[in-house]
Amino acid sequence: MTRTKQIFDRYQKTHWIDLWSSHYEVWSLFCFLQKCCDVLVIIFYRQKMGQGLNDLSFQDLRNP
Repeated sequence: MTRTKQIFDRYQKTHWIDLWSSHYEVWSLFCFLQKCCDVLVIIFYRQKMGQGLNDLSFQDLRNP
């Protein structure tokens, strides 16, 4: 019984290509962007709750 991964591995070996590298790069970039968004959401949430206001200017504090 041949598994799907074994078929892909055999194909990669015979054609000298890497099928997973581009897929990995896309997911790596997606994860990086997701982490950046998470950090921004955490900062925004803390500011809304009144925490972490030390880094804001007076203008930033005046504008809702």
